[in-house]
Amino acid sequence: MNAANAIQESLEQKGYLLTEKFSFLGLAAVVREGFAFRNIFIKCYITLLAGITLFVIAAGSYLISTGQTSLSDYLAYFFTGVLSTFLIIPLHEFIHGCMFKYYGARDVRYGFIPKYLMFYAVAHLFTVTYIQFRRIALAPFIIISSGCIIAILLLPLTGKFIALGLLLFHTFCCAGDFGLCAYMFARKEKEIISFDDANEQITYFFCKY
Repeated sequence: MNAANAIQESLEQKGYLLTEKFSFLGLAAVVREGFAFRNIFIKCYITLLAGITLFVIAAGSYLISTGQTSLSDYLAYFFTGVLSTFLIIPLHEFIHGCMFKYYGARDVRYGFIPKYLMFYAVAHLFTVTYIQFRRIALAPFIIISSGCIIAILLLPLTGKFIALGLLLFHTFCCAGDFGLCAYMFARKEKEIISFDDANEQITYFFCKY
């Protein structure tokens, strides 16, 4: 019996049943299903993304109309911030990894799926509850967004523009984290539990019935 099967047997003894399993490539379908629920996580995500987008447009329009910057400068520094998002991907995944370790995971692994340009952090054969998963998934969004807001408040104009671009595009890139949270939230009453087999690149979901 391999380790994943041993975990499954242990969970079944506690009243859990395997409800779904996906390859890491197949997790895009889980995210799409999460967005289909339109629950609190998706509503929050859409509200945040729309709010930040409107703020970027309003701030740019105000600063350009009052002569504090030009359209070309605003866009140049803003898109510098957008591109900078790719530089903080390691930080984003490292925060996920730190949260896994906070909850007791010992074998945290990082990877990349070229087909979806998707980076990931997983805890090999480590079970997480809905509450733990929610905190692990959203920690990078909360920490990096907070850093961007502080930068917007404290930096000179050019730095503010870069931080705005980073804030908006990083929020956009967090769609997967919010989608997975929405998927788990829809099953939280069934005490959903998940774990990853990093060797086989499979994610397992169990619910109590």
